[in-house]
Amino acid sequence: MLKFPTVVIVPYFGVMFSTFEFCKRICLYQNGYIMSPLSYKLTPGVDQSLKPQELRELKKFFKTGQLKSKKPTL
Repeated sequence: MLKFPTVVIVPYFGVMFSTFEFCKRICLYQNGYIMSPLSYKLTPGVDQSLKPQELRELKKFFKTGQLKSKKPTL
């Protein structure tokens, strides 16, 4: 049998998880990664992969505040 504190905590966990998932879907939709906030169907033509080199550059950017690209921007 479940104890009273567990019975009280479980609904809060469900609400927090549902809220997180809803906010995540809204952010993915607004940034153009998914077609609709109601489904996880990916937007065609959007590159959603991050290569190891790009990840290292991103980590450097957050540490130093400068992002240095090896390729020219023009």
